[in-house]
Amino acid sequence: MVFQGIANRFRLLGFYDGFLDEEFSSVAEMLVGLLEHPASRQLSNTELADVHSTIGMIQYAWSHDDDAIQSFVKALWLVYKPNKSLSTSQPPVPKEQIAVILYRLGSVYGRTGDFEQMKYLMEKAATVRGERDLVR
Repeated sequence: MVFQGIANRFRLLGFYDGFLDEEFSSVAEMLVGLLEHPASRQLSNTELADVHSTIGMIQYAWSHDDDAIQSFVKALWLVYKPNKSLSTSQPPVPKEQIAVILYRLGSVYGRTGDFEQMKYLMEKAATVRGERDLVR
């Protein structure tokens, strides 16, 4: 997986100082590596969802919309699926985290022109968060 686009985005925003290409590629590769590592089985659904959501944000920043959608859907699947890990003492996923993932996924759909799906996800995010006035 090549993660070069975020450095280009930061360069356009004026934050580039020469090291970001390698740094952001390294961050993204570490996150993917974490998911592939056997130790990831020890992570809670909340933690795994955070990793997928962060990868989705990187992909969104690079305009890799299909990949971003896939990452956000994986994150949502993790927060909604029953926890079947060895540890049954995992806390529930905070509703704020679910709302943020829904909002981010809606943002990607908005950029792709699927405004119906965007509106649905934004409204769902507002409902989950308990703030109906987020979507007009």
